[in-house]
Amino acid sequence: MFTKNDTPFALSFFIFMIMVLWLAVACVPAEVEPSFGEPVPVTRDGSPTPFPLPTETAPAIELVGSVTPTPYETPDGELALSLTPGIEPPAVPPTPTPVPPFPGMIYQDGLGLWRVAGDWQPELLAELPVGAILSPDGRQALYLSGDDIWLVELDSRKERNLTVGSGRGHCCAQWWPERPGTIIFGSWPLDSDLGPTTGFLSAIQSDGGGYTVLDEEVQSNGLPATGPDGQRIAYDRGGSSWIYRWDVGPEPLDPAAYGLTNVVRIGGPAWSPDGRQLAWTVAIEDPDWQIALAIFDLESQSAWLHHPYYNTGRGGWFPPPAWSPDGRWLAFVTEDLDAAMRGLWAIDVEEGDEIYLGFGNKPLWSPDNRWLVYQGFSEQGQDPTARLVEVGSWYMIQMYLPPGAMAVDWVE
Repeated sequence: MFTKNDTPFALSFFIFMIMVLWLAVACVPAEVEPSFGEPVPVTRDGSPTPFPLPTETAPAIELVGSVTPTPYETPDGELALSLTPGIEPPAVPPTPTPVPPFPGMIYQDGLGLWRVAGDWQPELLAELPVGAILSPDGRQALYLSGDDIWLVELDSRKERNLTVGSGRGHCCAQWWPERPGTIIFGSWPLDSDLGPTTGFLSAIQSDGGGYTVLDEEVQSNGLPATGPDGQRIAYDRGGSSWIYRWDVGPEPLDPAAYGLTNVVRIGGPAWSPDGRQLAWTVAIEDPDWQIALAIFDLESQSAWLHHPYYNTGRGGWFPPPAWSPDGRWLAFVTEDLDAAMRGLWAIDVEEGDEIYLGFGNKPLWSPDNRWLVYQGFSEQGQDPTARLVEVGSWYMIQMYLPPGAMAVDWVE
C-alpha cells in the first residue's frame, strides 16, 4: 500500500495505467464497412442450402441523362454489374466471362419506366407514376390515380380515364395478354363500406368500353390469374378457389375433388404456361396448420403438395408463385418460422428439386428461361437490391439499380 507521503506517486501511477488501457482499446482494429458500390461476391450453389448475399445501399445520386451500366470483374474474378450512376467499378483485370445478354428487363424508379437495351444502356420508356403496368406490346401503360384507372399511349403521351363515372373504386389492374385489349381489375361501389380491397372481379376494354363486374357476390382476397387460353381466370373468392369462364361465369374449384381434403384456405393462383396446371398457396391442417405450394393438374384431376412449412403468421397472404416460361420451374416466397429457410425458392416441378435463393421476392423470369431476376433483401428485410440468377447453374450476379428502382417486367 502507498503511504501518505507516496500520494503524488500513486496518483501518477494511476493516471499512467488509465492511459495504457485507453491506448490498448484504441489500437484494436475495427471492422471496416464496405464502401458504396463495392461488388458483392458471386456464389455458385446448386443445393437448397441457404446462401443469402450481403447487400449494399447505393448513395443518393440523382439520375440525370443517360447511364451506362458497367459489367466488371471483382478482385476474386467474379462478375458484378452496376446500373447506378456515380459508382465506378474497381480497377481489375478484364473479365474473361462474357457479359450475359440482358435486353428487355423493365425497371421502375421515381422518374418512370426504363428498359435495359441489348447494349446494357437503360432507355426511358415513359415518365409514369410508381405502380404503372406496361402493356404486353410495350405501347401502352395503366396506372391508378385516385379511384380510377388511367391508360396512357407511350408514343403520343395521350391519357384516358377508363373508369370515370362508374361510381366505383378500383385497384390491381392488369393486362390479359392472351385476350388483347382486355383489362382485369378489382372494383367496389364507392357508396358502400367495402374496400379498399382487391374488390370484385371486373373487366374493361382498353378503349373504355365493356365495363363489367364479372363476379358481384364475393370479393376477391388477392390478385386474379388470367389464363393462357384467353378464356379462364383463376381467383381467390373469400379464401376459396374459383375459376371464371368467359361467357359462362364463375365455377368453384374444389381441392377435395383433386385429393386434397385438408385444405382450410387457398389463394395466390398462377397458371402454367400451357394452361394445364394451376399453382396455389394453400393452408393445410395435418395435424397442425401448415402452408404449402399446391399444384393442380386440371386434366388428370390430381394434385401435389410441395414445401410444407410452419409460417410466421405475418404479412397477410402470400404473393402468387411465378412459372418459368417453359413451365419447368416455379419461384415462390415463404414466411418460414425458421429464418434460415425464409425467403425465395425455386422448385423443379417435374423432379421436385428445390433451390433456396435467399431473402427476396418479386421474381421475374426472362423470356428465354435463362435468367431469374428478383428483389433481394437483408435478413432484416432492408437494403433492397436486384439480383440476377442463371437458371440451372444458379450462378448469382449482384446488380445495382438506381436508388429506389425495382425490376417490374421483362419483355422480348
